[in-house]
Amino acid sequence: MTNIILGFIYLSISYEIFNTKSFFPVYGNSIEFDILSIPISIILGLIGLYHIIFFKKIKYIKENDLDSNISEYSICPKCEETFNYYELKDGMCPYCNIPTKDLDGYYDDKSD
Repeated sequence: MTNIILGFIYLSISYEIFNTKSFFPVYGNSIEFDILSIPISIILGLIGLYHIIFFKKIKYIKENDLDSNISEYSICPKCEETFNYYELKDGMCPYCNIPTKDLDGYYDDKSD
């Protein structure tokens, strides 16, 4: 939720810079952008859209996951590197290219 709010803040700052060619971060003082107002407003707008779209997509994937018994984090049994499951491609370790295991209970099973 905070990333969506941050995205809207970036978009509003981008809109203000685009329209007024200045920004007022502190009362009484302003930053004038003149020629750079368009590129700066485009960059800030893209950052805002990235925050809104990307994090809504991650939330949608987590809420609508077809396999609900997948834990959020996984570990490679060979190199023991931990990963966020949604960052992996088909649950494979990017370094060892083997399937990862759920982090929940991994160390409990290993101690037996």
